[in-house]
Amino acid sequence: MQNLEYIDDYFRGTLSPEALKAFEQRVETDNDFAEEVAFYASTLQVMRQQLEEERKNRFRELYEQHKTVAGKKTVIRKLWPYLAAAAVIAALFIGISLFSNRPSLEQMADDYINTELKSMNVKMAAHKDSIDIGRNLYNEGKLPASLEQFKKLAQADSSATNIQIYAGIVSLRLQQYDSAIAYFKQAENNTGDYANRGKFLHALTLLKRNGPHDRQEAHSLLQEVVAKNLEAKEIAEKWLKQF
Repeated sequence: MQNLEYIDDYFRGTLSPEALKAFEQRVETDNDFAEEVAFYASTLQVMRQQLEEERKNRFRELYEQHKTVAGKKTVIRKLWPYLAAAAVIAALFIGISLFSNRPSLEQMADDYINTELKSMNVKMAAHKDSIDIGRNLYNEGKLPASLEQFKKLAQADSSATNIQIYAGIVSLRLQQYDSAIAYFKQAENNTGDYANRGKFLHALTLLKRNGPHDRQEAHSLLQEVVAKNLEAKEIAEKWLKQF
């Protein structure tokens, strides 16, 4: 298997977000590679089952050896090292299981983008205003055109929080992280708007950009969202637990 270390890194969760995305894309497009991944996963499962069976058999052997020994205290005394080791192994397996099943901060950020930012609300009216035109373009997947529309609106009215938010969201979806951060910073400065998601979206974008100090700054911003009871406070609280 040529890609053993690469596949192993994936299952151990040590790949970077960029490498993780590339891995999953390769699984979808490269049939040979997908078969290697499937073989690795099935082999890993068999090995785990074999390990569990070996542990059971070993315990049966120990049990048979010691069950005839006179006196419960003697039996317990002799078996104690094995029981202690078994407890440690059980705790380790439980810990690994819980850790592997818990979504990472990066996964939670991606889930938020793919669900909460999947579309923008548009008014049900015969004549759409300039903002709804930009939102319609976004919903149709025409992100560059949508961004151009919101850029023009932002230039015309730099104080409009909602326009800054929309322009930032489209920039984020286009992976133009620096531009997105600039828009969200402008939006979050409008402290009079309770429903302002600027600070939270700023933190989200930092997590996606993943620069040298972005994670620490995102952590500080999320703490502010919680402390000041800002929009998306509940989500920020969950994310802070992942740091």
